[in-house]
Order: sequence, then structure tokens, then C-alpha cells
Amino acid sequence: MENPTISSRRESYVVKTIAPLGVQGSPNVVSSPLRNSIIDNEQKKKKWHVNGMGSVIYKDHDGFTLMKQIQMGIRTTVSQVQEKKDKEVTISDINNVLKLDFPKKGSLYTPFHQYPPFKFYDYAPLAFRQLRDRFGIKLQHYLISLCHEQSLSILGTPGKSGSLFFFSADMQYIIKTITKAESKFLRKILSNYYNHVMTNPSTLITRFYGLYSIKPQDGRNVRFIVMNNVFDTNVYVEERYDLKGSTVGRTLSEKEKSKQETFIFKDNDFLDKKRKIHVAKQVRDKLMDQLKRDCSWLESVKIMDYSLLLGVHKVTDEDMANMTVSDTNSLVDDSASGPLPPEDNHAKVASTSSTTGNSTLLSNLFRNTEATSTEASPLSKHFHGSKLNEFQKFFGGLPSVEVDGRREIYFVGIIDLLQQWDSRKQLENLWKGSIHWGDKKNISAVSPKLYASRFLQFVEKSFD
Repeated sequence: MENPTISSRRESYVVKTIAPLGVQGSPNVVSSPLRNSIIDNEQKKKKWHVNGMGSVIYKDHDGFTLMKQIQMGIRTTVSQVQEKKDKEVTISDINNVLKLDFPKKGSLYTPFHQYPPFKFYDYAPLAFRQLRDRFGIKLQHYLISLCHEQSLSILGTPGKSGSLFFFSADMQYIIKTITKAESKFLRKILSNYYNHVMTNPSTLITRFYGLYSIKPQDGRNVRFIVMNNVFDTNVYVEERYDLKGSTVGRTLSEKEKSKQETFIFKDNDFLDKKRKIHVAKQVRDKLMDQLKRDCSWLESVKIMDYSLLLGVHKVTDEDMANMTVSDTNSLVDDSASGPLPPEDNHAKVASTSSTTGNSTLLSNLFRNTEATSTEASPLSKHFHGSKLNEFQKFFGGLPSVEVDGRREIYFVGIIDLLQQWDSRKQLENLWKGSIHWGDKKNISAVSPKLYASRFLQFVEKSFD
């Protein structure tokens, strides 16, 4: 596709709406038995992945039918848009909705199945197909990861949204249920999102791979998005933080801890722990430059209340002994000494490598990344994610510099992009501002401009 963006002359448009579907009610359509089964099936939890979360959806799980309908809908609709791969995306494509009926007996376009009949909606299928191409997502891998016989896992919301999260078995993809308002908002800004992503290959904002909805017969509409998992890595992420740059009410409570399978700490926890991000200066500069571009875009479409999701893997001696590295890119030294000799530019794995050899190899790679740009960082053969941006090339994340003999790997991304600065948030700003008058600039609900500025300041101060 020669022109990867949608013409700015056509960015002002009205989102085509479809008729209301199903029973009116809560937009996050998940029955209470399904929510209860998340807890009831704890004994069936299966750790199939080092960072695996949630309960695997077995056949007797209340979410099994919904999972099968999701998989069937994605497999059928995604396969139908592949022939249009090279078509230039237009506003008409952004507004397009592909609707398919899935009767039990099957149809010309849908398979026979044993589940209750349902309707499936694929929003802007061509635009999301091009976005998946941009992110290096191959059709085969997308379908295998999401629609394989190996079940998805399900996790109740770790936050206040009421959403459910489904994880693919390889932990590369997350399916999140969203509200009707969030679905409409994403469609409204999709043109802008498309252009930003296409022109910023190393963007840190959430990678959206598809927007869908299911209307079961005699049921409510379930709307959901498929997106990337920031922790798409095969090294264990020990610490996780959700950082907004706000300090009012931004401490992980005991009640939240009781609901979370894996703790996700907040801003005050980060500050209380005196946590720092230890990366080389040029890595920090590049990261902040991309964050500024992303925040500028978020501000332009009036989005606020997003977070920097930060994960930390602490490199151990066992890691150094057991990990191997292959398929590496050139390591280019930007220091005054000039480029490394050719024989040092690529780290290779010997066919019979010893523990000492592996340890030395990783030590050298860490050493080299202190003086090199992120573009040249090596890639672990254990990381099977999508097309990497320059902040994901070391085991899916960023390598630290050495501090007190310790090493870390950081995984970063901007999440929760669908909260607009609407009347509800403006009222929240007035209400919380009156309660926290002396600290009103540190409440979460502030204007997109103030939010972006405060967010960037917090992140910049997080570097050592």
C-alpha cells in the first residue's frame, strides 16, 4: 500500500451507526453465572505460560459457549477480507460493518455448529486487516492463537471497568469486553488512530487488531476488542505497575489485592518503593520522544485517564545460565570508539553451548545495549511476538543498565485508550476537585492537556 494513511481531508466524518441490538441494559454483557464461574473454576487453573493469567475455559465453564462463538466469528469474518489486502483504506472502509448470521445449521458463509444461533459483527474489517499487517500479524498466526483448539483463559476485571479479559493460549493477544460507548468512540477516532499508527512504527499505544460484537439469540450484545499484550514475553514479569501520573487515590488497596491474581501496583506504590527505570540515556531519550508523540495524539483526540503499563523482569543468575539468544540484529556502538568489529556485531548461539557460554553471551549483550540505540538490540529466540518496535527487541522489552550488579528488563505500553474527556469526566473533575482542593491537579480526572503534561513529567522523573 503506497499511502499508509487515510487522507486528512477526509478525516472529518460521521460514524455510521447500526440499529440497536438485543435487550437494553448494561453494555458490558456478561452474565453473573459467568462471573461466578471465574471464581468457581479456580481449582481448574492451568499455568500454560510463565505469565499465564486467569482460568482456562473448559467445556463445563459458563463462558465456553461465548468463547466458541467469539472464535467462530473471528475465524469466519477475518478470513473473508484477505483478498482485499492491497486495497487503500478509505473513510467508507472505516465505517463499514460486516454482519454475518450464524444459524446452527450453517449457511453459505458460515459453518454448521452446535451452539445457540448468533449474529457476529466485524467493524472496519479492512482497516483492522491493514493495521494487523502494519504490526506484522500474519493471518495464520492470528487465527491459530485466537481460534486454536486450546482454550482461551478468562480473567475478571482487575480494575473498575467491569470488563472481562480473555487471553490467547500463547499470551500474545487479549480480548477485552467494552461498552457500547467505548465501541462507538473507537470507531469515531479510528481514522486518526490508523494514521498515527501508520506513521509511528514504534508507537507505545495499544495495538488494536480488531473490533467485534456478538448478539446471541435471546441475549445481549457483547462488544469486544482484540489487542496486544504488553507482557508478550517468555520471561516472568515479577513487578507490574499501572502509572497515570496521578497521586490521589493511586495506591493498591487491600480490597483490590484480594481481587487480583497478580498485583498491579499504582503510582504511589511506585513512589513508595522508590522504583526507578534504569536504561541508557539514548534509550531514555528515544522512549520519551515516542511518549511525547503518543501523548500529543491522545490529547488531540481528547483522550485522558490512560496509563503506562510497566512490567519488570529481574534477571537472575539462573536466567543467565539457561537463556540463549539467536536471530540477533547488528549491535552498533554509538560511543566515541566507533562501531564494533564485524565479528562482534552479531551474537550467535553455538550448537552445544555451555552454561558459562550462555552467561557470558547475555552479559555481553547487556553490556552492549548500554552504549547502543534500541534499534540494534538483540532478540530472544524465546520471543515469538508480532513485529517488534524498537522498545521490544530484548526478550520483548528493554534492557536495563547494570545497577549494583543487578539487571532488569522492562516492558512498557500505553493502555486504556478509550476514555474521552466527556461530561461525566468533567463532572468528576469538579466533584473530586472540591474534595481534594489543595491537591486538585493530582486527581485522575483532568483535561487531556493537563493529563498529558502530568503523565509525561511523572514518567520522565521515573528514570534514574
